[in-house]
Amino acid sequence: MNKQILLILFIAAFAVKTSAQQITSITPNTGKRGDVLNLQITGSQVDFTQASNLTVTIFNSATNIKANSVSVISSTQIVARVGIPLNANYQACNVVVGNVPNVSYLQKEAGFTVVNQQGAYPQITSVTPTSGIIGETLDLNITGSATKFMQATQIQGWFYSQGSSTMVVNNVNATSDTTLVANITIPPTTKVGQKRIVLHTSNEGIIFSKPEVEFLAYLGGNVPQLINVTPNGTSPDQPFELTITGLNTNFQASNTYQVKLFNSATQLEANNVQVLSATSIKATVTPSNNLGGGGTFDLKLTELPSLLEWWYYGAISIGVATGKNEVVKTTKSANVLIYPIPTLDEINIDNIGNLKQIEMFTQTGKLTTINFSDIEKHNVGYKFSTKKYGFSPGIYFIKIVHDDKITYRKVLIN
Repeated sequence: MNKQILLILFIAAFAVKTSAQQITSITPNTGKRGDVLNLQITGSQVDFTQASNLTVTIFNSATNIKANSVSVISSTQIVARVGIPLNANYQACNVVVGNVPNVSYLQKEAGFTVVNQQGAYPQITSVTPTSGIIGETLDLNITGSATKFMQATQIQGWFYSQGSSTMVVNNVNATSDTTLVANITIPPTTKVGQKRIVLHTSNEGIIFSKPEVEFLAYLGGNVPQLINVTPNGTSPDQPFELTITGLNTNFQASNTYQVKLFNSATQLEANNVQVLSATSIKATVTPSNNLGGGGTFDLKLTELPSLLEWWYYGAISIGVATGKNEVVKTTKSANVLIYPIPTLDEINIDNIGNLKQIEMFTQTGKLTTINFSDIEKHNVGYKFSTKKYGFSPGIYFIKIVHDDKITYRKVLIN
């Protein structure tokens, strides 16, 4: 009898889990610049026939593609006619179906990929060396896959990290279509941590490194330091686990460790900290009810009874965009879409009704209010130009006051 009850509970739990509305497939799921495609999008537990005005948007870090038309085939299937622009970025894209009954929108991350004529998309596959000492200047040998570096008239490079990064790319020289050398400087003000490498080429657009390909900036010698914290982004509505990695550290299970997260308005403390090894610690954090719109948090690790402290700046973003094209829920509004992330100029804001105010502010708190005369309305939202306000490349927070809600997100301007 007990086994039968367990089986019934398991089946019921599985049914609940799989009943969520979602996009299950997109065919075709790749396209080339200049293609005009009919995307067949299939959903689960959804009734598209009850929608009055479905929209389909495909976007990545540099491209925003809206379907020319959307046709309902059945309760679970639609066809979106999409033209791929000639300047679309080669990259995996999120696909969003808007105005869906009951849930507002459905999103499939990396549901469609813009590929080149060979059916691949450029990306950075390796970097040598993989680390450098803060204060030095060095050459990075960068290898790409499906790239055409030699055919570009201009190549720029920069680093993206969860916190502020002052690392400088002095120059970039291609040595073949798949290899180049970037001379970089790591100023003394650079924060310790992993930095993701990004290239912008005149012919291929923005090229990211694979998620596992990062460059570590660290202090020289045998100085104990924190070099990584994962994950770097999370939702604010549930507990999460952090894995903290050190270099030249000697964490011991016999000691007690405190983990605290700070930003300008909130402090969070881990309620469970466990030593995994001499260089690794796991901490469980439960967000507080007064978290508000979230933000980016610095991490402080304290060892007791010695009172040794280590900091990792910009460790995690809670309830804001993480710079990886995903949309993370905020406590105020989960449906707002802000893209592209990162952006070279325009910022699009979709799925909001009555817009009341847009503000941009730096990590140090400098505030800029976007004038209504500079905000352009389109069919599903708004957009404005960052260049008009002279924003320099870096990490910013955007505050959107709309309807009866306030939404905060983080954006990266390149």
